[in-house]
Amino acid sequence: MVRLIGLAGPIACGKSTVAKHLEKLGCGLVSEDDILHELISDDDSGVQPKVLAICGDDVFDDDGHIDPPKLSAKLHASPELLTAFNRAMWWPVFTEILRRTWSYMCAGHRQIMIDSRLIMGFLELKNLWASGLLFVVAPPELQFTWLVARDGLADEEAKAQTESGLEEAQAQLAAASFVMENKGSLSELEAKIQNFSEKQPAGWTLEELRPVGLAVCIGAAALTILTLAIGLALGWQVAISSLTMAFVGAVALLVTFLASWEAAWDFFPRLCSEEKAE
Repeated sequence: MVRLIGLAGPIACGKSTVAKHLEKLGCGLVSEDDILHELISDDDSGVQPKVLAICGDDVFDDDGHIDPPKLSAKLHASPELLTAFNRAMWWPVFTEILRRTWSYMCAGHRQIMIDSRLIMGFLELKNLWASGLLFVVAPPELQFTWLVARDGLADEEAKAQTESGLEEAQAQLAAASFVMENKGSLSELEAKIQNFSEKQPAGWTLEELRPVGLAVCIGAAALTILTLAIGLALGWQVAISSLTMAFVGAVALLVTFLASWEAAWDFFPRLCSEEKAE
């Protein structure tokens, strides 16, 4: 299958650096921060009314566009506003994550890195959606220094932000498949990223999975017909149960067909990239 790798770690530990370098090495990258920034910056995304209702018009500039620094400052100053904002934004962000992931799959990528706190909320289901979880960690003193330099925060605020995510980070670390330590040296970190990339299984593209999908499709069809025939032969009560099984088989058949058949891509014109990955 296409390998989906989750990216996790505490704030200001170098996750973005790891993600961007893996992208240079050919890995597809789905970044929640990038998606959120694009949604906020796009006047046609439909999120402006939600931001206005939650935060008021003081987070907009004179031209009526959302001002990201003003929005960030107001959200971090009020946990209640931040909670309301996250609740309002999760669906637009989640659907865009799915769209970009599918687009990378259609473009022929074998590995896709998903950098998303939203997706990390489904850690219990990690084995269902991810091939692995890469956890990036840095020494606390470096986290503090990087956070102050990156966001221009006061020492007390930076300390509060680093400490607020400790419990979440511990849960992610416990679920991690791989741990990468960032000690502050860019060359050392890039060497670790290169080593991580080289050791990962190549993964399969959707195009390579088509024959497998076709075989599963034929098998599901045969099993559905056999189950229905046995049920009808043994009586109506058994037939009702077999019809239920047949329905489940038919649904599995349809899903397999859409996932494996080239013509199925026509059902998702918006989701599929026009360019194939090299």
